[in-house]
Amino acid sequence: MRKFILVFVVVAVTASMGLAEMDRSLYTKENAFPEVMSPEVSVLFEYREIKDRDEQFRDTDANLTTYNFEGRFRPIEEVALRATVPFSHYDPSSGDSHRGMGDISFGADLIAFQNIFDYPYVIPYVDYTFETGDEDKHLGVGEDFATIGLALGTTTFDKFLWSLDVSYNIYDNIENAFVVGVGLIWEISDEFSTIAETKLEEQSNDNPDNDDYAIYFTGGMIYDATDSLTLGLYGTGTAQNAEEDVIVSIKASYEF
Repeated sequence: MRKFILVFVVVAVTASMGLAEMDRSLYTKENAFPEVMSPEVSVLFEYREIKDRDEQFRDTDANLTTYNFEGRFRPIEEVALRATVPFSHYDPSSGDSHRGMGDISFGADLIAFQNIFDYPYVIPYVDYTFETGDEDKHLGVGEDFATIGLALGTTTFDKFLWSLDVSYNIYDNIENAFVVGVGLIWEISDEFSTIAETKLEEQSNDNPDNDDYAIYFTGGMIYDATDSLTLGLYGTGTAQNAEEDVIVSIKASYEF
């Protein structure tokens, strides 16, 4: 726990200078883009308690710590471009631990429709993830893959923001997979908001007859520290076929 607090304090202090439009959700997509021609950088820290993938019939746990460094840029009003570079540390309770770069991804979001008051909105998006992480060291998926998705959002009472996100991961050597996310953000004040999300993720594997899904439940708090800096703290529990037991996430976003 002290490690989580230290990471949260460090990212806040190093970025606290300079209205942030951080995407506050983890499993859905907000219409929260940086200003046109203004770059945005963010760090998403994730701590995962998972089962060792090589020990399917034993209770051998592993911890996976990841720092996701993301940059976003909005060249025109309707489009935002993204790039994410993850660095991970895989630490099993038995066996060798590994550190290194994960799978790098690039993406683009398009505001296909947005009401004059920002809601409702429709955002189709695409991502391409490169096999830069070592699968044998639990740092990557093991192949390149593409993602196509569609995010929808609306608001009620000007403070409850609802979102639905449906995406499809396209692989070469394993089964393609659907991912569905639903989110609710409650804007308590100009600075504080809370979030609740759930995600249903189809499991990609070599068996086309395996229709298992993993389920994730997330709750979090977001704080707009300054006009340019936004901080988020999230906790995730899992059910059914998820390989993770618990996920703790901290996100800091800064717009220049």
